[in-house]
Amino acid sequence: MEADLDGAELKSLLAKAKTDAVFFAFGRGKTPDDSILVLDRKKKPEALFKALHAEKGITKGAWGTVMLEGAIAAFSPVKMLTGLEKDLKALFKREKLSLKIAIVGD
Repeated sequence: MEADLDGAELKSLLAKAKTDAVFFAFGRGKTPDDSILVLDRKKKPEALFKALHAEKGITKGAWGTVMLEGAIAAFSPVKMLTGLEKDLKALFKREKLSLKIAIVGD
């Protein structure tokens, strides 16, 4: 698994989330620039996070599913992380993705 997706790859996978949920794993780095978001249509979110941990040494993170609803990326985390919305907004800004973030669920 290649953990470093650029903005174009993220945008492509998010476009697929318009019709079907896409699995995600988010790993918080030591700085906001070190944070990583991984999307996959087939691999389970827990497996994505384990791969992030193995490749990048990420220990804090969240995982679940994401759906695209218009211009809003609706994340439904199974494992929640405090400050997830803020971290995702910073990551989207860094990757020049102009989508709003919504955290759905509990």
